[in-house]
Amino acid sequence: MVNGWKEFFRNYPTYKNYFKRVESIDNLVILIGYAKWSKDSLVEDHAIWTAKIENDLVAEWCIYEDTDENRKKFSL
Repeated sequence: MVNGWKEFFRNYPTYKNYFKRVESIDNLVILIGYAKWSKDSLVEDHAIWTAKIENDLVAEWCIYEDTDENRKKFSL
């Protein structure tokens, strides 16, 4: 997994996530925002990230397209 992330950031060195909203519900952290693949790009990939927390560690990390259906799924 580590090698995969190293390769990702070698290919996209200016990739960045921008979080506009952060919530936590029980053991689930929900982040809403967008990603940009390069600092000069006008394209924004809007997303919902979730992190399931167990024993103070991230047990599961998921990324969803920011759609009305997915917002309903998380009661947003």
